[in-house]
Amino acid sequence: FFKKTDSLISRLQELAESGFSPSSLNRYIDNPINFFDEYVLDVKSNEKVNEFPESKGIGIIFHNTMEAIYKPFIGKIVDEKKLKITLKTIDQQLDQQFTEEYGKNYDRGKNMIIYKVLSNTIKNLVNADINKIMKGCKLKIIDIESRLEIGLVTEKSKIKYKLKGTVDRVQSENGNIKIIDYKTGAFEPYKLSFSSYQDLVDKKKKEAFQLLCYCLMYYKTVKKVKDLNAGIISFKNLSFGLITLKKSKTESYNAEELNDFKKVLDNIIEEIFDPSIGFSENQP
Repeated sequence: FFKKTDSLISRLQELAESGFSPSSLNRYIDNPINFFDEYVLDVKSNEKVNEFPESKGIGIIFHNTMEAIYKPFIGKIVDEKKLKITLKTIDQQLDQQFTEEYGKNYDRGKNMIIYKVLSNTIKNLVNADINKIMKGCKLKIIDIESRLEIGLVTEKSKIKYKLKGTVDRVQSENGNIKIIDYKTGAFEPYKLSFSSYQDLVDKKKKEAFQLLCYCLMYYKTVKKVKDLNAGIISFKNLSFGLITLKKSKTESYNAEELNDFKKVLDNIIEEIFDPSIGFSENQP
């Protein structure tokens, strides 16, 4: 248990000023002690030591290859013919990314299996977009690896804080804007379904929480937006396509919805700063 001394509150103010990421706030929801260690003391957790060390590399290669494929289309309606040409360069892009991550002699053992999985996955994702366009969808890539940051103030105690994060992909389909996050691990659709914004905290729906943070940041940054959709493309569950963020029967997030979400976000910030609530295992 750690009491919130004046110096600790001062450190929290530094964090709020530099900006909380959705993952840092998810860390707090999940276990305040881990948040304290990782973000307040800047001591990294050993929880992920048992994961495959290459999983981070796979994520980097996947993200970088997707960025290389779609970056030329930023700000444009995606042309079916050009995307088909791009499809033929995927292995070349992957080769470059693998070399950067693992060196020139990457092509052996487990790396070759990963290479083939990544190649098939990315080709399937690009083909899914080609099929969408062929069916008449006007697909526009608004941004890739979009870095967002907004300043917010809690309603109750007027605590100033920033929210920051990087969105994998923002696109519009026939004018409907979608915030898309890539997940390289297995992912189930139920994780993006919830009935109230408080569920994101109570039931620890971290992926849904993260997407709504992105929606709020994008909404506050781009003033003309009325409604947003959001979802996850799961590397290991490609058959699901885009797994959509759903609040009961709602898939669209407007000013009113995002304001309701901000109230939950504010409550987390209020609790982080509350001097009467120390950092302990069983909070919040």
